[in-house]
Amino acid sequence: MNYIFPTIFSLCLLFGCKQASQKPAKTSEAYSMVFGQTMGTSYSIKYQGAQNYKVQIDSLLIAINASVSTYEPESTIAQINKAQPNQTIPTDSHFDMNYEAARKILERTNGIYNPGVMPLVNYYGFGFEKVELSKIDTQKVTDLQKLVRPTCFTWESGSITKHCDGAMLDFSSLAKGYGVDEVARFLESKGIVNYLVEIGGETYAEGVNERGSNWTVGVRKPTIDTDERLAILQAFPLDQQAMATSGNYENFKALEGGKTIAHMINPQTGFPQALDHEVLSSTVFAPNCMMADGYATAIKIMGLERGLELAEKTADVEAFLVYVDAAGNFRSRSTTGLDMN
Repeated sequence: MNYIFPTIFSLCLLFGCKQASQKPAKTSEAYSMVFGQTMGTSYSIKYQGAQNYKVQIDSLLIAINASVSTYEPESTIAQINKAQPNQTIPTDSHFDMNYEAARKILERTNGIYNPGVMPLVNYYGFGFEKVELSKIDTQKVTDLQKLVRPTCFTWESGSITKHCDGAMLDFSSLAKGYGVDEVARFLESKGIVNYLVEIGGETYAEGVNERGSNWTVGVRKPTIDTDERLAILQAFPLDQQAMATSGNYENFKALEGGKTIAHMINPQTGFPQALDHEVLSSTVFAPNCMMADGYATAIKIMGLERGLELAEKTADVEAFLVYVDAAGNFRSRSTTGLDMN
C-alpha cells in the first residue's frame, strides 16, 4: 500500500497500450483532469466529461480523512486511539468499511497484515507520534506486541470497543485505496464510464482514455537513487481493475551502527524490514483499490515466495514483485495470471 506519506509508488502514465473493445470513448466529449492534495500526498483524476467535479471530490476526500486519518486529531480513528480501556466509540461508514476490509485481510494472511500495528509504527517513528529512535529495545517491542492482538478491539457496524490500554489502529495501508474506490463510485454515480483515479500512486481505471485505448500505468524502479527512481520497469493496461504498490524505498531511517530500517513492520515479529529486504516492491492488482492496497502491504511483508503463494491462492488478486538478485540486478516475478503484455 502502504502507510500514508507524500510520495507516489507507481507513476501513472496516461497513454494507450492495447486497443480496448469495450466502452469506446465518445470522441465528441472531451476529457477533464482534476488534481489536488489529500492524505499527505497528491491525487490526479482524468475522466470523460466536461463538468468539473473538484469541489465534490475534495469534499468526499475530506470526509474520509475525518474518519480514518491518524494525523487528524479529531478523526474517528484518532478518537479510538485515544480512548480508554473498555470505552466504546461510535463509528461512521468510512471507518466501518476500512475496519471490515482490514479484518478480512488479517484473517486471510494469518495476521501478517494487522491494522493494530499502530503502537509499533509509532515506536519506530513512522507514525503520527514523532519520535527519534536510535536503538531498538527488544523488550519494549515485545511489550508493544501485546497491544497488536486483534482481541484488543471488538467491532460491529456503528461502534467499536477498545479493550487494551495503549492499543491503536492504523488504516494507512488501506485509506488511499479506499479513497480511490470512493472517488470511482462518485464518478460512476454521475454516469461517467471512462476514467482513471490515482491517489499517491494507488490507481483504479475504467473504460478507455481519449485515444480509445486502455489506460496504462507503470511500476517504478524501487530505488533510493534519485536519478533512477522515475524509471519505469513495467507498464500494465488497466480496465475495471485497481493497482497498488508497496515498497520501502521512500520511507526509511538510519539507526545507531549504520542499520537502516524501513516503515514496513511485521506485526508477528514486531520488527521493521531492513531497507534491502528481498522484495523491494510489491504491486497488486485487484477488483478494487482498497483490496489491492492491503494485499500489497501483506505480500511485501511476507517476502518473495510466501507473497507469491498468497497472491496465487487469493481470488481476483495478481501480483508483480521486484527484487534484486545476487549480482545486484533488478529482477521481477509475477503471478501466473498477470497480463505482462
